[in-house]
Amino acid sequence: MLRRFKSWSQGRFFGPTLLLISSLLFVVSYSSTKYLTPFLSIQELMFLRFFLAPFVLFPLIYTKVLTFKVVSWPSIFIRTFVGMLSMVFYFFALKHGDPGRTSLIFQTSIIWVYVFDGFFYGEYPSFQTKLMIPVALFGLWCVIQPHGMFGVHLADLLALIASLFNAGVYIVVNHLRKSHNSVSIVAANQTLSSVIILGICFWTLPVGYFPSLTPFQTEIAILLAITGTVGNFFMTAGFKYTSATVGSNMTLTIVPVMYIFGAIFFGESLNVLSWFGVGVVMSSLLVISKYQ
Repeated sequence: MLRRFKSWSQGRFFGPTLLLISSLLFVVSYSSTKYLTPFLSIQELMFLRFFLAPFVLFPLIYTKVLTFKVVSWPSIFIRTFVGMLSMVFYFFALKHGDPGRTSLIFQTSIIWVYVFDGFFYGEYPSFQTKLMIPVALFGLWCVIQPHGMFGVHLADLLALIASLFNAGVYIVVNHLRKSHNSVSIVAANQTLSSVIILGICFWTLPVGYFPSLTPFQTEIAILLAITGTVGNFFMTAGFKYTSATVGSNMTLTIVPVMYIFGAIFFGESLNVLSWFGVGVVMSSLLVISKYQ
């Protein structure tokens, strides 16, 4: 059995499988977040998103079941900074907007990755990417459908800002994976994030405050914590075992599933122009991922 697992883990399907699992876990985590936004503050939701990893990983690290070694703490701090800002804006977007639409805008971070690479590292995109970026932005306009310069919905603007910071996450993780294992990246990032969010909770919430949740809401909160933590681990590991092109394609699976969840559980609906825009954006991102 162990030999079979090692053989599979060295195959070409191992990384994409990890990323597909992480995407499905993130769908559950983000949908749980959307459900809990009327009952918990954003800082509480953020704490649920980050706190579990240190409790699970560090006992295993202490007993040497898992290996922990950080080569570049500055890169870890940058990963934590952009990751937290990305989640803060994304959670606020989920609170005020529809899950599918918000996730689509959030996934345009793939575009910003190539823009940032060209601006900061001189790694300019391919011809196909240059061609598809304005097409994707046109599709995004069809989805958002702004009424004038200042007619953009708050949730759409928040999701767009979140996508910019999420692009930073992809760039830093791509750098970290060359010198760090997945356990080290997740453990260090989640621990730093938990400490920062805990400090914010102590600073902003009343003394003696404790959230009042029904048993079902508590179960959803636990589900958010578990799926968010495990999804982050699978995502980090998946990017280590596959190319950026395949990785980008796999993360896009979040969008259609979030639209399905949004329609079933949150009453999300689309008009004809929105459906057209979704198709244009998804097609453009797939082309960008394939040829970049």
